[in-house]
Amino acid sequence: MPRPPLLLLGLAGLLAVGLACEAEVEVPEATVPPEAVERYRTGVVVQMQEIDGAIAALETTAEQADSATAAAYGPALDVLRRERQAIQAALDGLHGTTPEAFDAATAALDARIDEFEEQVGDAPLVLALDAEQLRRAAAARFEALDREVQESPALQQATGELVQRRQEIEGELARLGAPEVSFTEVRATVVRRFEALFDRLDELRIGGAPSPATVPADVPPAPAPAPAAE
Repeated sequence: MPRPPLLLLGLAGLLAVGLACEAEVEVPEATVPPEAVERYRTGVVVQMQEIDGAIAALETTAEQADSATAAAYGPALDVLRRERQAIQAALDGLHGTTPEAFDAATAALDARIDEFEEQVGDAPLVLALDAEQLRRAAAARFEALDREVQESPALQQATGELVQRRQEIEGELARLGAPEVSFTEVRATVVRRFEALFDRLDELRIGGAPSPATVPADVPPAPAPAPAAE
């Protein structure tokens, strides 16, 4: 039996390879519809408006403050601005993602924004240079606490715990001005207690039960206010 020409064999092989390649072509993965991405972006924009307002207030404080306060605010504002830009970049990168990637990215972004919101809220506490600045910053955080409680039935069920935590912070603030009290130590303790308080709000929103353990382990109990010097 005559053998087929080598040229025909080669052509047959190329045809088989071509058919196999066509069979292996992958169908592009489905992506999240643009309107779904825009709905999420709109919600984030609304949430970020209050945060952006708080950053703008910090910038105004720095512009109108004395040189010492302005020097303290400058580096902190740079950090906040960089994080704000990073959040915006992550938000802009949501288009064209698969549903699985979109869900993972938005969950991470939600957590990042919540953390950033607390960072911005705590900034005036961290940057306070004297007792008066610290008291004003604490008053603003208490106002934010009151707003969140009013808007959340879950937080309203934990009023007793939240009141206790608030009283602990107020007790720490009451120590300011006593001659033997270090302002730096009081400020650090107040910052930690507020951080623990707002972390606890997040736990309560997702169903955490009210707890009698209201003080983080690394924060010692606040001593009674010292008598004012005569």
